[in-house]
Amino acid sequence: MLIGQSLKFFYNKQTLLYLLHDDVFACQKSNDVLFTAANPCDNPSPCDDVNGYCNLVNGTEDCSCKRGYTLNAQNSSICDEIDECLLGIDACAQNCSNTVGGYTCSCEAGYTLDSNGFDCSGWCFVFNSFADY
Repeated sequence: MLIGQSLKFFYNKQTLLYLLHDDVFACQKSNDVLFTAANPCDNPSPCDDVNGYCNLVNGTEDCSCKRGYTLNAQNSSICDEIDECLLGIDACAQNCSNTVGGYTCSCEAGYTLDSNGFDCSGWCFVFNSFADY
């Protein structure tokens, strides 16, 4: 054990114990069991493990959601799907279709979807009619 140096303990996703020395910018795997601490993000996770993540922040769980989802207003451990089209937060130039966890863009007749997946290109035809006066 290092005397006179403070140690910080971190868990990775497999909950292996790593030590981070204050004077070294690297983690070292610990083969010694220094203490036993419960990780609140361990199975079963208190957070939505399908559409979200559990992050260990200052020893407590902090739930967050994948892109396309947001934390439920009544239960912050559940992730709800966002309808980007309905909320108007999509980047589509013309038409937006909501999908699970995201959205897709499409274009009006006569236009094609650009390679960026958002913008539309096409020709604009103006028809003039001539009348005899």
